[in-house]
Amino acid sequence: MDIWFDGPGSFERYKASPALSPDVFGQLFGTDPALVKHIPVPELNLVKISYPRATPQGGILERDMHSGQQYVRLLDIELD
Repeated sequence: MDIWFDGPGSFERYKASPALSPDVFGQLFGTDPALVKHIPVPELNLVKISYPRATPQGGILERDMHSGQQYVRLLDIELD
């Protein structure tokens, strides 16, 4: 998941926000926080968050083949 910011100022302010921590993503997406990767990319003003899927892509239980709707769980998060 890529979280884009509107410029270097916002990126610097929020890149290390506790709201984007592995613990929060683990809780939101039902995965082990130890497996969540938080990768700031300052050249692009974004934070990349990577976590394992609960089910394999294309599997019989897959509801979002390309994870296009995963962002919805982030809509209630406030950045500090």
